[in-house]
Formats: sequence, structure tokens, C-alpha cells
Amino acid sequence: MTAQVLPWQGANREHLLGLHQRGQLPHALLLYGLAGTGISRFAAAIAQTLLCDSGAGAPCGKCHSCQLYNAGNHPDLLWLAPEREGGLIKVDQVREVVSFGHASAQQGGYRVVIISPAEAMNANAANSLLKTLEEPGDKTLLLLVSHAAATVLPTVRSRCQQMAMAVPSPAEGKEWLQQHLSDPAHLPLLHAFAPRQPLYGQRLEPLVDDMAAVAESLPALMEGSADVLVTANLWASSEPGLLLQWVYQWLSAACLADLGGERTDSVAARILNAWQRRSTLVQLLDRVDEVVALRRLLASGANPNRQLLLENLALKLSPVVVET
Repeated sequence: MTAQVLPWQGANREHLLGLHQRGQLPHALLLYGLAGTGISRFAAAIAQTLLCDSGAGAPCGKCHSCQLYNAGNHPDLLWLAPEREGGLIKVDQVREVVSFGHASAQQGGYRVVIISPAEAMNANAANSLLKTLEEPGDKTLLLLVSHAAATVLPTVRSRCQQMAMAVPSPAEGKEWLQQHLSDPAHLPLLHAFAPRQPLYGQRLEPLVDDMAAVAESLPALMEGSADVLVTANLWASSEPGLLLQWVYQWLSAACLADLGGERTDSVAARILNAWQRRSTLVQLLDRVDEVVALRRLLASGANPNRQLLLENLALKLSPVVVET
């Protein structure tokens, strides 16, 4: 399938094409920005544009190079990603970049490497990439995609030209998401949850029933009208990492709303209304910290008892009576 730049990425695209036309395209680009906004898609579209035989400002989709790309076996494109979602890019994978980048292009044009996400490279992998970043092969472009650029090794960042990727407005995000959902009824919850991350919202659609169950039960738990154990059992169908991410995002939105932000997310508004009747903003912020701690526990590779984790989470989110 021909790669396409998303509507809000037009200025990024024009900037890179301008550099290319003036012969100023760098050999390494760190494309960074918010997850769920299509940065990897942008990298793919730029790669196909450079590989396309037409030499136009967008891939033609018809030439031999585009046909190879669309078939997923273009010999001058190398895509590095973790072997499993949430995993690491390892040194053996990066060593493939070294040999790839110094070989001759089989189609006679560019050779493009996409590394996504760049922050997934472990220290050894990142260090193995440094020499290639310093001395790339002729007409070789490395596109590093990052949703957490500050965590990319500084020696890698310093060898790349960095580009901040555009983020859609809530209206742009809603329009795109509306066109890419299988059921329009899912739009209100998914858009409110991620108004500027429409691709993330689309990815969550298969889980929208679980999300809706959490969205309904969380405010009730926090106002004290739902039982802790019953709520924990209700959440058991959700993957713990995703559940913690949903809860974290809703709680964070509630805190921002209390500090003067707009209550654009109805779930966050209900959480805030429920919590304000029983407790303070400081205590709500403490609950955010508790959720962050649990997310870090899972990210560390720990494998806690699932039911105990859910019960602990529900207990921590139950209301605290303010003493007067």
C-alpha cells in the first residue's frame, strides 16, 4: 500500500522535500513527537518518496520501486523495530544497519533505514549505531522515530538533525478518527480519551467495550459508591498495562481540569466531580503517583499477581475522607 503523509504533517513534508531538492537532506533525521500521531507513517511516506523512480514529491505507486515497496520487499529499505511490542531493539539488529548502509543501492537510488521507536534501542544497540551515524554510506538516510526523544542516547541525538513532528488539533484528530473507525458510536469515548492522538484512538477501538466498562466504574469507585473488590473483578478482562494507562490518562486529565483546564473529557470530568466531593486535589495527585508506580513496576519486567494488582489499584483509588 502506498504510504501517505497524514493531513497535519504537510508542513513537515514540505520542509524535508525542500531540503532534498536543494541537496541539503541530512543523512540522519530524528523525527520526534506525540505517540499516536503517525510519525512512523510519515517516515514510511518519506522513504517511499525517496525510493520512487518518478522523482516526484510523492510516491507514484506505479513504478518498479513502488511495487517493491508495496509488496513489502524493497531491497533498499530496512525497517528496525522491536521483535515484540514493548520490547527492545537489540545490538544484532543494529549490526544489520551497518552492513546495509554501506552497500550499494540495488535500485540505484537511496538506501533508507527506519528505526522505530529509537528509544527502544538498548545501550549496546545505540552505541553500535554511532559509527554509521558518523560515516553513513553514499545516499543513505537514517530515519529515527521517537515518542520520547529525551530518552534516546545523547550521542545518538547529537548525530541526527532533529525535527518536531506536527500534532493534529482536536478537530483534525476527530475528523481523521471518524473516517477510520468501524463503528461511529465509538467516536465519543475514543476521541475524548486521545483528542490529539487519533491513530492511538483507532488502535484502541477493538478494546472499546473494556474501556467503556472502566470509564463507567472508575468515577463510581472514586466517589465511594462502588465496592473495591467488585470493581477489581470488573477490570479483570482488561490487560493490566492498558488499564493502568487508561486510568493514568483520565486521572491526569482530571487534575489538569481542576487546575483550570477545559473539561473536554467527560470521564475525567466525572472523576473530578466525584473526587471533589470527598477529597482534595493533592490527594488526587497522590493517586496519580500511585498509578505511575504500578506502571513502572510492570515496565520493569515484574510479573505481579494480576488479581492482587487490580485489587491494590482499586483500593488506592477509593476515596479518602477529609478530616475537618
